Amino acid sequence: METDALDLTNISDSTTLNPNPWSTRPLAQQIVEMIYLVIVMTVGSIGNMLVVAAIVIRKKVHVYGNIFIINLAVADLMINTQVVMVLVPSVLSNVIANENTLPDIPCRIIGFMMSVTCSCSIHNLTAVSVNRYWAVVRSSSYSRVFSNRNTVIFVIAIWLWSIILFVPSIPLTGKPYDPKIMECLWDDQFSRLYTVVLVVVVIMFPLITICVCYWKLYKNVRKGGVWFKKQQESTRVRQPIKREIRLLKTLAVAILAYVICWLPYGMCIIIDPINIPALPNFILNFVLQIFGWMAFTNS
Repeated sequence: METDALDLTNISDSTTLNPNPWSTRPLAQQIVEMIYLVIVMTVGSIGNMLVVAAIVIRKKVHVYGNIFIINLAVADLMINTQVVMVLVPSVLSNVIANENTLPDIPCRIIGFMMSVTCSCSIHNLTAVSVNRYWAVVRSSSYSRVFSNRNTVIFVIAIWLWSIILFVPSIPLTGKPYDPKIMECLWDDQFSRLYTVVLVVVVIMFPLITICVCYWKLYKNVRKGGVWFKKQQESTRVRQPIKREIRLLKTLAVAILAYVICWLPYGMCIIIDPINIPALPNFILNFVLQIFGWMAFTNS
């Protein structure tokens, strides 16, 4: 009996001291992960810098809606910068040490900044969708609703809203390091209610808004809506119509990428698949890691 009790104690201590589900990963997998992060970091940084530069340099694209696109590119660039400066080095050190190597306070700060910038990126994508919807479907009031002043206010509001959403995560987070995806975010197990609210507000609600906006845009274009009829009355605006259609197609691709990258991660957090007994833990951990990294890849 004493031996059994001692064995159980040792097992319990081992579980407590080694919470990292990735401690037995093969070296080849770790190398592939690092290469993937470096590629995403490089491509994302260059792409977002080119977007900002193109909009700033070309005066013809200095229209109200592009402020949201600039803000989206800036938020994504901030995410990529954090990946370059923090995520890749910290994940590499975590992989080597088989545990989180960052102290508690820096980990909380990094998790807060990553969460805020990701939220800002998603909400900016939503704002772009609403902006395009208003420009095409409600063109008569577009200049008034999306004036320069109002657009700047919307951009500031997006940042403030994203900060407010994640401020509670600082004191609520029990363990800001998530060993499943090897990143400092927030403890999605600490407060299930807060986690569900975050997923609904940051992922699900923007997704629904984006889908509704583009569905209405699609129906309007198919029926030859008021905006297109007015534009086609003048030969001077044939090119703007073509540019608008190209922009809508590009944004549609961005929306599809958003759905593919963020929806699985949000659903995994809500249904909490770690507690599903039918699948081995290493499979669940691997799925969560893929979905978590896919979400950051979207930027």
